[in-house]
Amino acid sequence: VTAHTADGEPLQRGTDYEVYCYARDLLCLGCSVPSGSSPEAVRESKTLVRTADATSPRLRVVAAESIARDKIQLTLQVDEGAKIWCAAWENQPASIASSFETLIKSAASDCQDSLGRQCGSFWVYDLDDMEDTNADSLSLAQDYYLGNVWRYDEDLQITISGLVEATVYPYIYCFAEDDEDDGNGANPNKMVFDSSFAVAGLPASSFVHDVQVAIGSVTTLDESPPSFTLLQIEDPTALESSIVITFALNEPGTAYCRATRTDSGETAADMHVNRVLSAGWSATHGGSGPPATIEMLEMESAAPPYAQSVPWAAATQYDVYCWAKDNAVTTAG
Repeated sequence: VTAHTADGEPLQRGTDYEVYCYARDLLCLGCSVPSGSSPEAVRESKTLVRTADATSPRLRVVAAESIARDKIQLTLQVDEGAKIWCAAWENQPASIASSFETLIKSAASDCQDSLGRQCGSFWVYDLDDMEDTNADSLSLAQDYYLGNVWRYDEDLQITISGLVEATVYPYIYCFAEDDEDDGNGANPNKMVFDSSFAVAGLPASSFVHDVQVAIGSVTTLDESPPSFTLLQIEDPTALESSIVITFALNEPGTAYCRATRTDSGETAADMHVNRVLSAGWSATHGGSGPPATIEMLEMESAAPPYAQSVPWAAATQYDVYCWAKDNAVTTAG
């Protein structure tokens, strides 16, 4: 007998069901209606049955972003009780298709959840974990809803660390195995690499390769400020009316400069970033190639309309201050 739920829906894997049976006889000779089980008999036929779970977990990628110069955070969902591991590489490991589980698990020391627990040391729980043994550290129904518990079909944050700053990681792999068949993973169903390793009918979310494609490439944040590889200021100036700065940066960015009379009383301690920026003199550099120049024609290019421009004084010593920022952006751009 193939059964469906009372609503006519297909049965779900690894799910507990209460099964009730009803029987009736064939229409007897001379009988107007067949006779069948009484309501009491139907109630007494109740049998608890758990469907088998022979398929691997399915992962859904919700988000992927860099949260620090050496960290990438993944937000995932898994459709059943499982353990999850993730790892990232700049270049694809040569044996990833055949050794993906070993390679991914071997990087577990650089894989943690948002609570700081190493991947492979914690479970994502599903409802049947409240019914099986407490070997998975979950035995009470109220424990399932604690704040430090990950639940199936809910967001789970995984952080991969130990990465290189401002580097593209196109090979980010995740692997999951469920808790069959004893609720603690004694004989787990495991994700496979791709469809060539799978039985027919498995969805793409059960394939390590397809999840990697869904994650895509993530670039770690650039948190280091740019540095001047060249900073030259013409002294004395060729003209009375301009001060020319020639510069280059170690990465794409923008340089800003301000000049102040040496006898003005302003010192380096007074040259906060906003003070330099307010002069309005800047130029960009691509991080390589020829140097860029900033030609300052007066004290402030960005002086408000009501302010009087301040030209350079002839034969006067000026201190020039410069500050640079790079073009780094977040993962979202």
